[in-house]
Amino acid sequence: MVPDASIRLSIRTAVQQQTSHLVGISAVCFLIWEIILTIGDEIDLVWRASWNHVKALYYVVRYLGLATVSMMVYMDFRHEILSIPGERCSFPVLFQICATWLAVAAADLLLFLRVRALYHDNRLAKDILTLIFVLHTTSGIVLCGIMFSPGRGCGTDLLIDDVTTMMIPSVIVQAVLFGFTVVRIIKHHIKELDPLAKRPSLFQVFLFDGTWTFAVITGVYMWVIVWHGISPEASAAWLVAALTYASSRLVLNLRVAASALRLQYETHPETITRVVFAPVATLQDSLSTKPPSLSFGDLDEYS
Repeated sequence: MVPDASIRLSIRTAVQQQTSHLVGISAVCFLIWEIILTIGDEIDLVWRASWNHVKALYYVVRYLGLATVSMMVYMDFRHEILSIPGERCSFPVLFQICATWLAVAAADLLLFLRVRALYHDNRLAKDILTLIFVLHTTSGIVLCGIMFSPGRGCGTDLLIDDVTTMMIPSVIVQAVLFGFTVVRIIKHHIKELDPLAKRPSLFQVFLFDGTWTFAVITGVYMWVIVWHGISPEASAAWLVAALTYASSRLVLNLRVAASALRLQYETHPETITRVVFAPVATLQDSLSTKPPSLSFGDLDEYS
């Protein structure tokens, strides 16, 4: 006996909901697993470091990002919460929109500072990058204002569509930042004719991480475009998870690299080149007998 259309539809809906739950949970598990893998470096290089703007942004991205993704999964399981009109649905909707926007903005700011540090010696490029980020932030605020406009309601589909839409400016900005990174990579390879420039440096870490960061964000967003029609809740969760992972990992990788360079200087100072992005010179010439600190020299604005 062939089941009628209503039964087939119910089965299909149940399968889609189950798939959505599993994909959303996978995003939460991924972020938790990432924290477990890197908690040692975080304790040594972030917790024990002095407070500055990058450390604060790191905490916002890493832990508010996890809370935001967890809230998305919770809402996916408790679908009926978002079907209740009026005051009873205001808190979960308010929290998700505000937390998502804040986590995305903090992640974008960390990634923006990464590229801006690459152009520390180019005033025009820094001004252009700053203008791009200001426009990006303004568009995010406008989108949030539209979401809070009267009469929008608080249905799940509308909310998730809004969350996904919020990510579009972020991906566009990442594409622009990647373009700036590529230009810097080309210039860096030209300068690598000097054999000293081939030694490990924070500059190379910036270039490498800038490349894979863009690849991760773009790849996840392309996947979301395909997946969105099947599970918008889970796709939005993975968008936030990707930005959270990429930006927090960048901070940790830079601090690990700086720590390794400092250790190498203490043991073999004659093998280290300058940590800063100025023309290549030895640490003995540029820093005398003072080892490089975790403030990354000219990268103070990032660390």
